[in-house]
Amino acid sequence: MRQLKRGSKGPDVITLQNKLGLLQDGMFGPMTEKAVERYQLDKSLPITGVVDNLMWSLILNIEYSIPDEIDEDTDLNKQYYKTPYDQIVHKHYLPKSEYVNDNINNEYIFLHHTAGNSNPYACIDHWGRDTRGRIATEFVLGGINHRNGNDEHDGIMVQAFPKGKQGWHLGKTGSGFMNRHSVGLEICNMGYLKKVDDKYLTYVNSKCREDQMTTLEEPFRGKLFWHAYTDEQIKETEKWKMDWRKR
Repeated sequence: MRQLKRGSKGPDVITLQNKLGLLQDGMFGPMTEKAVERYQLDKSLPITGVVDNLMWSLILNIEYSIPDEIDEDTDLNKQYYKTPYDQIVHKHYLPKSEYVNDNINNEYIFLHHTAGNSNPYACIDHWGRDTRGRIATEFVLGGINHRNGNDEHDGIMVQAFPKGKQGWHLGKTGSGFMNRHSVGLEICNMGYLKKVDDKYLTYVNSKCREDQMTTLEEPFRGKLFWHAYTDEQIKETEKWKMDWRKR
């Protein structure tokens, strides 16, 4: 079996997650890494978060009892849920003070174009730390890192607060009702690009890989070059829209 670490994908990850009692989504993310570290601690192995030959030999041949002490990080009911459209939604909730705690019936759907990097968890954590108040969307969709091509979070759908709660996400629209009765999805992406010499730069002047940029047939809001959405983002957005349209 090959060495696995955070960012690994594929059938070997599914085998590992099955042995650790995790949701088997084939993606070695932060929850899988934490479970690996707990296994290593339980078996007196070096705590690396990396699955090497020694750990494989143990986990494939010795039955592992999942610890009884289950907290919010290991309880599958609190980590994930699955929609009727075969979409896995990961829960990563903001502090309760960072969203509106009323029970709200949403009537509108909004897709937001995030001026930010690829990690949906980091996006939510940023909302939790800022001083702007209860500004957030309920869902954030991960993408590919525009600088190095890391796809660890590509297509990962994350929920920022419980269903029925709300965050302010539309800005000054003149419609408080629409702001309070709409569900939003932030799609992690760096937005428009500017061409400087032979490089494509983001709004923070970081260089975007050319295989991640797209040129429009005509400018949108005066911009011709943009950081492209990924195939996984488009696929997962469609699943998300179908689920909310049904609701």
